[in-house]
Amino acid sequence: MFNCYDFGQLNNQVDQCGNRNTSPNQFDQCGNRNTSSRRERCNRYPNLEYARLVNLSPEQTNIPNGGSLVFTDILLNCGGIVTFTPNTGNIKLEEGGVYFVIYESEVYSTEATTANHTLGLILELDNDPVLGSGTTVVVGAMQRAELVSHAIIVAQRGNPNLLRLINQSGRNVNAFGANISIIKIAELRR
Repeated sequence: MFNCYDFGQLNNQVDQCGNRNTSPNQFDQCGNRNTSSRRERCNRYPNLEYARLVNLSPEQTNIPNGGSLVFTDILLNCGGIVTFTPNTGNIKLEEGGVYFVIYESEVYSTEATTANHTLGLILELDNDPVLGSGTTVVVGAMQRAELVSHAIIVAQRGNPNLLRLINQSGRNVNAFGANISIIKIAELRR
């Protein structure tokens, strides 16, 4: 079950499952009609800076343990808070901000043929794990799990502030529907 965020589905973009929405009157998973453009979405909350990145490919395969999930598209970047190169796992946060970050992805491993193996993801900022952002689940052989978590992240001035979503399952995994939402909640004092 996907969560329904107000800044997710866009006309002529993709839904949270990675399906392309080509009909202006199509409904999202929440039952809302998709009629808003990017500009309307950013103008709806003029004092809120937020971004949403997704992976449009049907599946990311063989992501190594410690490897980054890749994002192909940025759906929203209201306020220009992130810099992003498509088909990479690196998301550069605007320095001096405090961000609320939410991620979700469905993962499974073809390497785990026995029951009771772990699947996990965690956020990293500048190659350091973000405390409290990891999520793990123990599943049976060949089972999938939807992993969802969130964190508060401080992007210090003078740091690279590269955010990545990392596989911490202890083995290669495949991922579906990876997406990440970033909301700026404060600015650091100078």
